[in-house]
Amino acid sequence: MVSTKCRELANLEGAEEFIREFLADSTGCSKAYDPHNHDFDLYLPWVFQCLQSIGVKGPLSLPELGVMLMDAAWSLSQKGYLRPGPRSVMGEDLKADGKGYSLTPLGRQWVLQR
Repeated sequence: MVSTKCRELANLEGAEEFIREFLADSTGCSKAYDPHNHDFDLYLPWVFQCLQSIGVKGPLSLPELGVMLMDAAWSLSQKGYLRPGPRSVMGEDLKADGKGYSLTPLGRQWVLQR
């Protein structure tokens, strides 16, 4: 369940691991077409809504958590696990710059290895 990593979201590494767990539990590899994610494996507004609904407690405020998630998604993109944009060329155009990411083949392996 998503809530197991909430206390570890105080740094970039913890946020990256949270995203990995989130992807394994609720998107990309297990529910590839969850309507909340539109045409992305990772849609940050949906992740943020999940965090709000479970009542995150910790050192960061909700706005700070949002920034941490954006930084973590970008970091995972630089490592080759995610890429900005929808899953396919014909994907939904939401004007979601910086909010939606898709797993790369390397990223799918990374998520499944957790």
